Amino acid sequence: MLKNLALSVAALCFSFLLGEIFFRIYPSQDVQTNNEYAYREVLGEWKFLTPYHSVAIKFEEDIDHHGYYKANDYTIWFNYNQFGSRWIAASEQPLEGTGVLLLGDSFTYGSGIRCEDTYAYRLQEKLRAAGQAVTILNFGKSGANARTCLENYRTVKDRADHEIVLYALHLNDLIVFDTSYILRNQALDWPGARDSKFIEFILKRLNNYVGRQFKIKKLTSPEIYQAKYYHKNMAAIVDLKNQVQSEGKIFRVALLPIYIDLKKDTFRPVYNTIKQDLQAKGIEVFDLTEGYRSYSDNSMWIMPVDQHPNEKANDIIATDLTEAFQSLLSSGSINDPASVPTLR
Repeated sequence: MLKNLALSVAALCFSFLLGEIFFRIYPSQDVQTNNEYAYREVLGEWKFLTPYHSVAIKFEEDIDHHGYYKANDYTIWFNYNQFGSRWIAASEQPLEGTGVLLLGDSFTYGSGIRCEDTYAYRLQEKLRAAGQAVTILNFGKSGANARTCLENYRTVKDRADHEIVLYALHLNDLIVFDTSYILRNQALDWPGARDSKFIEFILKRLNNYVGRQFKIKKLTSPEIYQAKYYHKNMAAIVDLKNQVQSEGKIFRVALLPIYIDLKKDTFRPVYNTIKQDLQAKGIEVFDLTEGYRSYSDNSMWIMPVDQHPNEKANDIIATDLTEAFQSLLSSGSINDPASVPTLR
């Protein structure tokens, strides 16, 4: 028995040694999924909602998996217009027709992409191309949840005339997780985890298959609807609706997708529960989570380590929202855009 045990231990040690030698010669790609911010440098200072301010992010060339950043020297500028909403330059945004005040988090703000590629900008341009005089003011803010958006609305609501307030709801506004939480490999932060290339390889594989499924199961569990975070932020959406409607404005929620397990549509029960909860509270919802089964997850990401939506994903959102807004604008819920006072 001792002999068999010794042989087993020897075999394991030999296998480990072979694995270590192999991965020292042919190391696996060291992509730090546990720190997506390691691949960017902020040039300037973040000052959200500040008129005529600018800040930029410089991205590393190695992480540009589909050539998006190369066209602009790997730099993305974040500029604010006269109201402090994101715009193509730190200058005045031309205004016309129906004003839409847009609230949301980094998905709405446009983390990692040019202003021209955000769904906010593309929605405005698609509506104008269809003959609808509309101005979209993008007051999205990275890291915002529903409570933050309520505070932001109170800060900016009197800066510009508007008839519609659209709150773009991403799942982590109601459920606690970072945008790239499922991708992250926290095990690589353990002491000594990177000392062995073989162990590092095993930890990466475990994260891809075991850790990933554990995290998805956690985010789709019925327990998420019982959390204080969920209820506090849902209450903030109701407060936002009540305030907007008390001021004679139209309020809508746009339910945004999470770009994980798109082909399986794993998060459908979560979307449905949130939508039903909102509707039960008298909130009308634009559901933008359908139609992604033909896309791979990473085809929608800005980078292989960052699950924020890229320009392709933003265009899909803008297209779906264009249809929703055309229906809203033609429904008689608001005045004809031609009769709306000029925005100031």
